[in-house]
Amino acid sequence: MERTNLSYYTVPAAWVVSLIPHFYAIARYDRVSKAGKFDRVNPRLFVASVEDNKTIESSLKRKIIRAEGAQLNGFENLGFFAGAVVAANTTGVDVWWLNVLSMAYVFNRALYNIVYIKGVAGPVRGLPYYAAVACAITLYIKAGNVANRQG
Repeated sequence: MERTNLSYYTVPAAWVVSLIPHFYAIARYDRVSKAGKFDRVNPRLFVASVEDNKTIESSLKRKIIRAEGAQLNGFENLGFFAGAVVAANTTGVDVWWLNVLSMAYVFNRALYNIVYIKGVAGPVRGLPYYAAVACAITLYIKAGNVANRQG
């Protein structure tokens, strides 16, 4: 029985997981801000407007800013992951490995968002980050191994 390759689907899934913290931040900001709503005309000024907003409690400000940080971190790592998925597919890495590693990447990125936004520090926050990176690196290594055997 042939296995279904789900790895390409995990790239847009990782994109969505990267974007979710931004929507969370906007929702929290819009719910409590008395100084105005999220500025869709100047979205890149969002963090500065959160920092300058005197109507938002300090702990919530930090949580909103961390959510924006989680979003940025997700997008900063997305290209590396997408490249790994393409490399592994192109060289013919076994579908089981493609599925397991790409889904584990998305799972760990979602977990990372949660611990990042909650403000968890130290190894607990680093663990899902490095686990996701390890999944992408493993895809690259497996792609290289297959390519070297074919060459």
